[in-house]
Amino acid sequence: MRPDIQRPPAPTALPPAPFVRALTPPRPRLRPAAAALVATWAIVAGLLVQQAHEIARLRREATEATSSLDERLSTLRGSQASLQTQVDGLFDPTEVVGEALPAVFTLMAGPYQGSAFVLASDAGGSTLVTNFHVVRSLWTAGARRVSVRAEGRSFNGTVVQVRPGADVAVVEVDATLPTLGTDTSTLDVGEPIVAIGSPYGFGGSASTGIVSAVRGRYVQFSAAVSPGSSGGPVLDGDGQVVAVTTAKVVGHGVEGLSFGIPIETVCRQTAAC
Repeated sequence: MRPDIQRPPAPTALPPAPFVRALTPPRPRLRPAAAALVATWAIVAGLLVQQAHEIARLRREATEATSSLDERLSTLRGSQASLQTQVDGLFDPTEVVGEALPAVFTLMAGPYQGSAFVLASDAGGSTLVTNFHVVRSLWTAGARRVSVRAEGRSFNGTVVQVRPGADVAVVEVDATLPTLGTDTSTLDVGEPIVAIGSPYGFGGSASTGIVSAVRGRYVQFSAAVSPGSSGGPVLDGDGQVVAVTTAKVVGHGVEGLSFGIPIETVCRQTAAC
C-alpha cells in the first residue's frame, strides 16, 4: 500500500503591509553650554532691537527739537530785527543837537539880536535864514550889514532877500560853513522836535518838544523858546529842518505855545534851499 502523500498547504494571501510614515529625525539635544549661549544671544538680540527702537525714538525727538529750535531762532531773529529798527528810529536829542550846532548862529542886526542857521554853502560863501522881524529895523533904515557868531567864530553878513509877509530873511556870509538839511514833508502831530537858537543871547541853546499842531501857515510846537530864539531851526528826529522859530504866546499860565514857519514856505519863497 502506498503511503499517503501529504500535500503542502495552499498558500494563503499575505496580509497587507502596514503603512509606513517617514519619521522626522529627532532634533539633537543641545548641550547645556550651547543652550546657554543661544539664550544669551536671544537676549542680546532683543536688547539690540530695543536699543534700535530707542535710538530711532531719540532721533525723532532730536529732529523735532531741532525744528522747534530753528523756529524759535527764526522768531528771535525777526524780533531782533524789529527791535533794531525801533532802536534806530528812536529820537536822540543829543545826536541831533550835536550835529546841528555847527550850523546855527547868533545874529546881531544893529541893536536887535536873533538866531540864524545855514541852509547852503560852497566855496563862494554860505546862505543863512532868519526871521524878517529880527532884521526889520536895520532893513527899513536902509542898512544891510549884520554879524553872525557862534563859539568863538564871527562873520560879517549881508541881508540879500526879505519876505516880510512870510517873516523870512536871507543872509549871505563870505565863508564856507556847515549846513543843515531840510524836510518839507507833512508833519505828524506828536512828532518829536528840537528847537535851537539864542534865547536872550545864550547861543547854542536847545529845547525839546513835539509838534502840537499844524495850523495853516504855522507849525505849533511845545519846545520852549524865548526872545532871541527867533530865526533858529526847528529840527525833526533825523536832524532835518522842518520849521523856523518865529513866535510864542505869552501870558499868565501860558506854557508851550510856540510857533514856527514851515521850511517848505521858506524854500518856496526864497532861494535859500
